Amino acid sequence: MRTIVLISAVLLSFFGFGQNNPIEEKMYKELCNEFKQKTEKADTILIQKAYEKVVFPYLDKWNEEKWDSVSFSISVRLQKECPEYRQLLERIYPVETEEVKFFDKPQKSVISDTELQEFKDEKYFYYLANYVTTYLIIDNGMWFEFFEDKTYSKNLMEWDDRNKFTLTFVESNNLMKKAYSREGDQYHYEIISKENDWYWIQMPEPGGNRFVNLKIYILVKNGADE
Repeated sequence: MRTIVLISAVLLSFFGFGQNNPIEEKMYKELCNEFKQKTEKADTILIQKAYEKVVFPYLDKWNEEKWDSVSFSISVRLQKECPEYRQLLERIYPVETEEVKFFDKPQKSVISDTELQEFKDEKYFYYLANYVTTYLIIDNGMWFEFFEDKTYSKNLMEWDDRNKFTLTFVESNNLMKKAYSREGDQYHYEIISKENDWYWIQMPEPGGNRFVNLKIYILVKNGADE
């Protein structure tokens, strides 16, 4: 039975999509066009109808046991390809606003040199997404994330300016991360401020016009045992 697998991925190919091929690109474009249409339908109904029209015929190309995993990857990747779909999911699954904030314009960085150096000297951090903790290690130009389900994500980290850096996706065995990013995908961040034991990190929303500010907490102080 074909079902819709919805998952909200603010920070984000189980079945080996790899780089999008022309068939997948066409599918994402058609789906996004469906979500751009003005309608009075409920968000969940709009998604259901779009999937029935565009995704279900695509799922028929796969063995039935892969339908859920394929649908999952489509949902995650589509959030990167289509801002309208991402906005639908934000209404269905509201984001915890204490940890993530959205702005129409980039926020000005007020991070001091001392606070910035403290960030660069730290190694262990964590962040919260819908009350789930993800642990972060920044070490020797690498950015590692460790998730609740024992999976990980690996990125190259390069400082571009005083308080700006780029992450380049390398690999992950986390289903959401694998579906959302491809090897070589880059994400640009700016450290905006420090409050208490956390930092606000800003990034442009992929494919959108907003800016996302994320809280990243210090986990272990300098000098703690590794």
